[in-house]
Amino acid sequence: MRRYLTYIKIFLRSFFVQSGWNYKSMLSIGFCFALLPVAKKLYKNDIVKYNQFVRRHLGFFNAHPYFTAYALGAITRLEEDVARNKGSEVQVERFKNALIGPFGALGDQIFWATVKPATFTLGVLAFLLVESFSARLTFLMLLGILYNLPHLYVRIFGMLQGYQQGFSICKHLKIDNFKFIKKTYLIVGILSICLVVGYIGTFWVGNDLFAMLVFVSSIIVSVYLKSKKAKTYLAMLLPLLIAIIVGLIKSRI
Repeated sequence: MRRYLTYIKIFLRSFFVQSGWNYKSMLSIGFCFALLPVAKKLYKNDIVKYNQFVRRHLGFFNAHPYFTAYALGAITRLEEDVARNKGSEVQVERFKNALIGPFGALGDQIFWATVKPATFTLGVLAFLLVESFSARLTFLMLLGILYNLPHLYVRIFGMLQGYQQGFSICKHLKIDNFKFIKKTYLIVGILSICLVVGYIGTFWVGNDLFAMLVFVSSIIVSVYLKSKKAKTYLAMLLPLLIAIIVGLIKSRI
């Protein structure tokens, strides 16, 4: 029972992995904080090895905050092996460093480039279509669920898979293993953008030729920015800013 409590503590602490973020060691403080329960379990009567464990995991570490769950599970398994003399600290350190790039890239592609923009755009659509405050509040809660479903899935199953597979978790570091999440939210995002564009074009622009030109040019700027791999928020906010400035100029003419 105590064993499972240790893993639950690590999982709960993983939500605070960014709390000690800094430019020198990135996520290392939060990562080490999340691993302290396993350190206490393994070395509670050996202060020297406990301190060595802490120093080992205060070294540089960075990854997408959600995908650190995989690293936490795998490192927990490997540290237990080290305590049983079935592994070495050097292997653990090298393995942890090898996870930095893949976990960062996977998280960025799935969450920052797909799930987050899709949820944001769906929220914009809901704001346009729903006028009731209570309905908007309900939709806001649904958006929270929509965003956190893949988030919690990665955290929960990531830690379980990391612990079960140890070194072999590297085989899981492929975008194809998360293609269902990416494809689903990509469809949601594209449909939401199409509906938002259609709504604005139909109800806000109307027959005003000048407004239509501003609207179309804003879309062209967005498409151009995304073709140059600009950040999603830049591609959305810059055309909006241009439209506001042009609108203000027109109102004063």
